[in-house]
Amino acid sequence: MATFWELLLNFFFPLQCVICGRLLAADNKERICGDCWSRIIYLNRPIDIKLSLERIWSVAVYEGVLKELIHQFKYKERKYLASPLGKLLVDFVDEYLKEERFDYIVPIPLEKARQKKRGYNQAELLARVLGEAMNKPILTDLVERRKKTKPQFGLNREERFENLSGAFEISKTGEEDIPTIAGKKILLLDDLTTTGATLDECARALRTAGVSEIYALVLAHGM
Repeated sequence: MATFWELLLNFFFPLQCVICGRLLAADNKERICGDCWSRIIYLNRPIDIKLSLERIWSVAVYEGVLKELIHQFKYKERKYLASPLGKLLVDFVDEYLKEERFDYIVPIPLEKARQKKRGYNQAELLARVLGEAMNKPILTDLVERRKKTKPQFGLNREERFENLSGAFEISKTGEEDIPTIAGKKILLLDDLTTTGATLDECARALRTAGVSEIYALVLAHGM
């Protein structure tokens, strides 16, 4: 139930759905209406991509409402969307990955200049929501991008893998964690995957540190 101050604030500055603009209740923390939520196309299954990871799961399809939410989250500084989008990941894990026993969650790192310009790494914000729900440690400094890559948009499958070849490495800080993560089971986390090239290259870096099993979970799959 909304507090008095939430009701008062909503009277002067009514909450609207970030997708369709529909007026919302004063206590709608997500800022997304139920109708827009209902239009997300859920996958709730592993992606059929044969890479160096054991398995990749995606919550939903990258189109429509979810595509717009991710776009606003990444490029319009709407960091508060980490909470409702992270909840999609939490619900997925609760429903489909209860039996999986991950030791650590590793968000896919951004290139340093890109993160500085944006001000945050969207994968890291999502990982914090999921990590708190799962009670799992987040390793945010384990892997880094060692080279600047072109945007993946517009590249075909072969070009995407070539563009990201050798893009990740264990960071200097992360080298201290190698004895801890060796032989462990890690869940990579990102907002989006299409060919899986980014996940695959990050997994290759983790393999050099002796990680035994690497899985990945993303919000959306660009099919």
